[in-house]
Parts: sequence; structure tokens; C-alpha cells
Amino acid sequence: MSVIPFRPKKVEDEHAPEELGNPLALRGSPQPAPTPETIALARQRQRLRRFVMLVPALLVSAYVIYWALTLWSHKVDDDLSFPTNVRQTWSSPWAGVTASILEREYESNGWAPSAEAWMPAARLTAKPAWQTSLVEALGQHAGLAAEQALESEGEVDADLATAARLLTGSVNPSELRAAREAFVSYDGRVRRHRISGAISSEQFSQRLMMMTGWAEASSRELMDVFHTTDSWPLDDQAVVAIYRARARGYAAHRLISSIDGQYRGDVQVYRDAALRAWGRVAQFSPLIIVNGSPDSMLFTSHAASMRAMLLEAERETRAYAQAITAMNSASEPVAGTADADANSI
Repeated sequence: MSVIPFRPKKVEDEHAPEELGNPLALRGSPQPAPTPETIALARQRQRLRRFVMLVPALLVSAYVIYWALTLWSHKVDDDLSFPTNVRQTWSSPWAGVTASILEREYESNGWAPSAEAWMPAARLTAKPAWQTSLVEALGQHAGLAAEQALESEGEVDADLATAARLLTGSVNPSELRAAREAFVSYDGRVRRHRISGAISSEQFSQRLMMMTGWAEASSRELMDVFHTTDSWPLDDQAVVAIYRARARGYAAHRLISSIDGQYRGDVQVYRDAALRAWGRVAQFSPLIIVNGSPDSMLFTSHAASMRAMLLEAERETRAYAQAITAMNSASEPVAGTADADANSI
């Protein structure tokens, strides 16, 4: 009897792991050392990624800083008490006020009309309009004072005529400095009694009437602005017209304040009313100037509001001039200088 050997059937494991072509490196397995070329290439890629991320951040930062400087340089100095102690330091207070304002604008505030195209101040609209109109008004006043010297001194005052000529048209900081020196020279001649520097009531009335002309000129400019029906409410022309009016109002306020005296009757009342009116014009400063319709509830018209204040300033200044003329004769000096006597206004 033959015996058939028993051979058990081979059972294959269905879950047997498959062999990988490239087995993963286990922890602790030796790694090939990176070559210097590989290290240099990795560092270059890292620097490139940092640079790509840094450039937009720098551009945004520069943009923000630039416009922050633009807003900072927008400052318009409408301090109605500037300069202080003018009567203690200047023999001709009105000349001292004018010289101090000129020095402040080109030394402290920066002369925006002469800013280079790349500078933040070149982006401004309001400040150049303010500064040019302020200097223009001071130059016109100096020109009138130089002509009035012909009556009292027998000739046109050379210093005042020079200052008026320098402050006409497009003005640069060098011309502002020269004009200030002319006012300092005029004040020195008054201090040394080479000229009287006194202002008669008729001459002061003429200066006040010149200021009413400033109010009329600004009123016409503002009428042209808010009568434009197709203009955008945020209009640069409205900004320029309003800041030109503000500058003229500031010049009028500071010049009237600098010519003081012994007032009698109702003259002091008229003077105070004129100063209040011009002060409101000078310090009219809404956060955003809107050139809307005068009767609109959504977009008001700041140009119309400014024109109403100018009309009030013109009316009060005209009444002040008439009160001075009625109270004093043309030969009496105004106490605007050190030589004015106690009988002046």
C-alpha cells in the first residue's frame, strides 16, 4: 500500500505589504550632505521671497507717509492774536504786524506756492491760495501807505513802495525776506524820528475802504463759484475762493487791530463790530468745503455762507470808516505809531 504525502495548501496573506521601489528613509538613516551650490540657491530664493513681500509694504508705507505729510503741511495759521507784544517791540505797529506775518509764512509755515512738484506741499490747494492772497493784500496795503506818505512826508515812502512792489504777482521766499527787511527799515526810521509815521483819520478811512474792496472782490469770486450749476460739490474752485477770502479777512483783521487809538463816542463800537466780522471771515474753516446749493439740505454751500460773512464785514467796515471821518478832521493823526498824540483816534 502506497502512501500519498499530504501537502497543505499554501494560504496567501491578502494584507501582505507591497514592496516600494524607493523605500522611505527611516529616522536615523544617513542623509546626503547638501552641496554649497544647493545652500546658496536656497538662500537666494529666501531673499527673493522676502524682497517680494517687502516691496509692497514699503510702497504702501511711503504712500501713507507722503499723504500724512501733505495733511500736516496744510496748516493755515489764522491766529488772531499774532504777533504778541507788537506795540512794545515796533514803533509802527502795523508795519511790525506785516513784517511778522511775512516772516512766519516763509520761516515757520513754509511757502507752499514755491514748492517743488515732488513735495507734499505741491499737492495742496487751500494753503497756496491763502498765502498768495494774504501777501497780495498786505502788499496792497503797503502800496497805499506809501502813496499816503506823499501827503505827510512830501514824497512816496521808498521802503513801503519797495515792499509793495516785492509783494506783487508771483512771490518767492527771497522776495518775502526782502519785503520784510523793507518794513523793518521803515519801522527803524519811525523809531529814529526821521519820519512821523502818523496816520490821519482820512488816511485810515481810505485804508478801511480798501478793505471793503477786498470783501467786494471775494464776494464776486464766490458768486462765480456757487452760481456754477454743473460744478461738483467738492470743487477746488470753491476751496480757492473761500481761502482767498479768509486770507483777506485775516489781513484786514490784523491791520485794523494794529492801528489803535483813543476812541470816543461810538467809534469803539464800530471798530469792535468790524473786527468781529473780519475775524469770522478769517477763521471760517469747515472740515470739508462743499459747493452745493444754498438751499440744499444735503450739500450746503459754504461759498454762500462765506459771502454772507463778507457782506457783513464790508458793511461794518464801511460804517467804521464813516464814523472815523465824522469824528475827526483830516489833520488829526491816528495813534498807529509812537508819534501819535493823545487827541488822535
